[in-house]
Amino acid sequence: MTKLQRAARLALTQCLDAKQTESVVVVADAPAMELARLLWSTALRVSRDAILVEVPAPERDGDEPPASVSRIMALADVVLLVTSRASQHSEARRMASRRGARVLDMSGVTADALRRAVDVDYGELARRTRKLADILTIGRRAHLTNPAGTDAWFSLEGRKGIADTGMAQKRGAYSSMPAGMACIGPLPGETRGRIVIEHGLGGCARPDHPVILDVKEGRAVAVHGGEACARLREQLRAFGPEARTVAELGIGTNAGARITGCLAEDRKVLGTAHIGLGNNRSFGGSVNVPLHVDGILFAPTLEIDGKVVVDHGQVMV
Repeated sequence: MTKLQRAARLALTQCLDAKQTESVVVVADAPAMELARLLWSTALRVSRDAILVEVPAPERDGDEPPASVSRIMALADVVLLVTSRASQHSEARRMASRRGARVLDMSGVTADALRRAVDVDYGELARRTRKLADILTIGRRAHLTNPAGTDAWFSLEGRKGIADTGMAQKRGAYSSMPAGMACIGPLPGETRGRIVIEHGLGGCARPDHPVILDVKEGRAVAVHGGEACARLREQLRAFGPEARTVAELGIGTNAGARITGCLAEDRKVLGTAHIGLGNNRSFGGSVNVPLHVDGILFAPTLEIDGKVVVDHGQVMV
């Protein structure tokens, strides 16, 4: 059995605990079809009721699938999302979770990233991730800095931290693979300061050309980065002021993940931080624009209520 085959079996049997009597739906688009077919063929050996559903390739992260596919997802016991663009923040995914489906998000994942996922110590990853998620839940104020120039403050009061451990074994559970991040939706309207994104944000940020977000009252009021940011600015402009909402603050917790250009893996790298803009419904917010983009910060320092939990990229829990 190859590492990729082992990863597919791990996803179905360990992460999702799929059973013979349960229905499994694999949702994929053409760019991700090779990986989706491997997962589907694995699902056929695990369950007597497994189908592969092809959807049009999304234009942007957060796009909704066709309504018919949303209904199929909502009726399933187990759902694997294997689209080329991020679909975890779609209303279709949230509805499937509310209806009780166990969902594993693998959107945007490459075969190489999946091969690395099988070598992770899931026990240690879960311990670290849950501890950080608890700290985020209990915390009231977060202060994020990094050597590139980030200096931003977030209110966490009344918000709940989320632990992405890779395990989606309970009814309505949602996780991702590769796993490994603790994240939270900051209190709307309260984030302020400057955030320097060094990687991601729709592909416009990179270490030699970072994107600078000036944030006031919870929104990125200015985006600096020259022509490289033109596409991001167009997206934000298309969906109005709410698309500029600081929707997510996250910390990577996966010691096996690497920065490769695959954002689904990159934001899980141990000791990185990431910021999401746009849709925050998955974090208990009310912004429902069809856009959610993540950007990564390297060597961050994160303080929660004055206590350092990440120190220049070193996770301290």
